[in-house]
Amino acid sequence: MTKTAALSDRFWRKVARSGPADCWESAATPGKRYPEVRGSGSSGRMLKAHRLCWELHNGPIPEGLVVRHRCDNPRCVNPAHLELGTQADNVRDREERGRRIAPRGAAHGRARLTVEQVVAIRESGATHLALAAQYGVSVSAIGKVRNRQTYQEVA
Repeated sequence: MTKTAALSDRFWRKVARSGPADCWESAATPGKRYPEVRGSGSSGRMLKAHRLCWELHNGPIPEGLVVRHRCDNPRCVNPAHLELGTQADNVRDREERGRRIAPRGAAHGRARLTVEQVVAIRESGATHLALAAQYGVSVSAIGKVRNRQTYQEVA
């Protein structure tokens, strides 16, 4: 069995195939938005499942192109749901489908303040300098919280 055939077998064992029009979801790497499969060869690098599926069915992905999901399901590897396009096409898809939901305020991964702290800062009569020292943020960050330039979602 060739390395490509072995990789293909491993790949398809982790795919729940159903009807030709349905999404075929990959069970590879649970918890990841885009499933990955360990490649063959000495490098054994991780490959995005939808990209691997494209290559197994259609050959190499041309330079400068990406594999897009027509179905908007990142776990889908049904070859009929995949198409090539530019990164600009991919970004346009994201915008048109309303998937650009950037986390804001306390939900953001780098947020320094919790919702409770933001409420306390806004209710406090202390100076910006004192609050900055108390919460470990800059004086300007306190000003932005109080003026609702940041954490607008907190009432």
